[in-house]
Amino acid sequence: MKQAALNPDMNMQVQVRLLSKHADGPLHHPDISVRLYDRDFVQDCLLGQAVPDADGVARFSVSPRDMNRGVLEDRRPDFFFVVYRGAEVVYQSPLMENVYTEAIEQYQKGLGEIIDLGSFLVNA
Repeated sequence: MKQAALNPDMNMQVQVRLLSKHADGPLHHPDISVRLYDRDFVQDCLLGQAVPDADGVARFSVSPRDMNRGVLEDRRPDFFFVVYRGAEVVYQSPLMENVYTEAIEQYQKGLGEIIDLGSFLVNA
């Protein structure tokens, strides 16, 4: 598995689970979208956009090359994500600095490497 993490041509899946504060369950609605970013010194890098599924999970297919496009060539990504209802921002996650992806990655047959950033309670 560590060898796959070092392969710059192999995409990994990054996921977050959103829970609705109002519905007391998964946050999923056609108007909800999530954008995943890698914070950079000069400009944040958009890594992808997704719509949460019925379980409230938003999944992003991310290339390791996309996480190393910054000026300083960061070795570890600084993830954050933003939840939108239409064009309105309804939640921005805390910054997850220097995420050691090798330590938290999981492997699922047919899906490859999965980086689970956790579950978040959203007031939307």
